Amino acid sequence: MEGWIKFYREVLDKTIWKNSTGKQNAILSTILLLANHEQNEWEWKGKKYYVKPGQFITSLSSIAKYSGKDVSIQNVSTALKRLEKLGFLTN
Repeated sequence: MEGWIKFYREVLDKTIWKNSTGKQNAILSTILLLANHEQNEWEWKGKKYYVKPGQFITSLSSIAKYSGKDVSIQNVSTALKRLEKLGFLTN
């Protein structure tokens, strides 16, 4: 993984950030960092797959690993459901 993302400081004033736990904010940040910035493609088991900018393919365990040593798969699952409910992401 290479590159950088814009992460505005004003996110600290947003309700989604203020009303989240530290673990949920770590997960939110990880999701932003994992998202593709351009279309990407790869082949798996003989089939081509494509992701658009802003999309990514991962697992709950990978998000937990990148989010920090005290973040569990259950924390990730709960945070993803919450973020989806708030309209931050789609699954």
